[in-house]
Amino acid sequence: MPSIIIGIDYATRVRNRLGVTDVDLTTTEIDEMLAVVEYEVADRITTYASLTGKDQEYLKAGTVAALAAAMCPVLKAKMPKREKALSTDIESAEDWDKKEEKLLADKERFLSRITGYTQTYADVTLFGLAGPTRSGNGLFE
Repeated sequence: MPSIIIGIDYATRVRNRLGVTDVDLTTTEIDEMLAVVEYEVADRITTYASLTGKDQEYLKAGTVAALAAAMCPVLKAKMPKREKALSTDIESAEDWDKKEEKLLADKERFLSRITGYTQTYADVTLFGLAGPTRSGNGLFE
């Protein structure tokens, strides 16, 4: 499926953000998440098709960051942090979980600069209230 937001160079831009080659991350692997990520962004930026100028560039940069973040679990599985063989012990300098967090923060930073952006927050209980119980605890008898 062609990219509706990023454009034809999406695979190269994602690999550049991640610092990997086409051997490490194939276009087929990127294509598996391309539509999902772009639709998620399009749902949040309903005016994506009509954006121009700097808003369009922020949209593309945010979508690339989101797609790159979606590729981090794939790279984590393919390129483990530490690998041992008989005579070698190779340790990767890249922490893919931290990279994913940074890319998601970049996505929010870029997309939040666009006119028409809707910020979404996780549904989290901030506090709870409890009332008296029927059992009687001796405090108010």
